[in-house]
Amino acid sequence: MPKAPTKKVRERKKEILALLQKRPLTTSKIADILDCTLSMAYYSLKLLRSEGKVECRRGGKALVWMLK
Repeated sequence: MPKAPTKKVRERKKEILALLQKRPLTTSKIADILDCTLSMAYYSLKLLRSEGKVECRRGGKALVWMLK
């Protein structure tokens, strides 16, 4: 059974949603802006996608994330 997201993950999800309100962004750009690792950003984005709040499209080699 998965653990509940930590406070830091919940905060990061809120920050990501605020960023994506402005424009779609790649996983690496989100990680750069939030000063976190790619895997940390991707984990939060996957949680948001499973909650139905964001979606992604492949832009070349990168995933581009946007609000649903």
